[in-house]
Amino acid sequence: GLPREQYIVSEPLPHTWIAEPAFDYVSAQYGEGYGPQRDRTVTHTRSILFVKPDLWIVTDFLKPSDKAAHAYESMFHLDAEAVETLGNGLSVETRNAGGGNLGIYGVAPPGTVVDIVSGRETPTVQGWMPRNGISISKNRLCRCSWGKPPAFSPGRFTCWARNWMPSPPSSAHACKRRWNAASLSRA
Repeated sequence: GLPREQYIVSEPLPHTWIAEPAFDYVSAQYGEGYGPQRDRTVTHTRSILFVKPDLWIVTDFLKPSDKAAHAYESMFHLDAEAVETLGNGLSVETRNAGGGNLGIYGVAPPGTVVDIVSGRETPTVQGWMPRNGISISKNRLCRCSWGKPPAFSPGRFTCWARNWMPSPPSSAHACKRRWNAASLSRA
């Protein structure tokens, strides 16, 4: 990326932020370029609805300015002891025996691939977590890839996430059962 000073703004950006007793909502857009060439053909809008106290709905919408097919990735860095991919292949849950856990349940276009990366060094470094400011250790990275040519454009990936400690609440299991039954046909 660029030096940090180039990301500082002198006045608030025109992003949406709503805070209410039952929910928070934020939506923002990024169009300053991706990759080493700072390619600006795609604008990314991320919207997050936080239904208090522990449910998030995250939607990434990627809109190209051209007619070409594009490949997209959305990554979630998970500092977890273990991560399990669920039956529909679009959902993951962390497995931390003594701490908080997170489930990410994807609603994705056909052809979406969800994989877990840990401690990878090639072709790109992914799946590492800094520790104590001086060392790094392997962590888990949930990578969602979709839209590979000849795919449609624009791209959209939506997921909902729920946290729990240390095992999922029965309501999360009930939601997961309904979700898996409804989405198995999408896999």
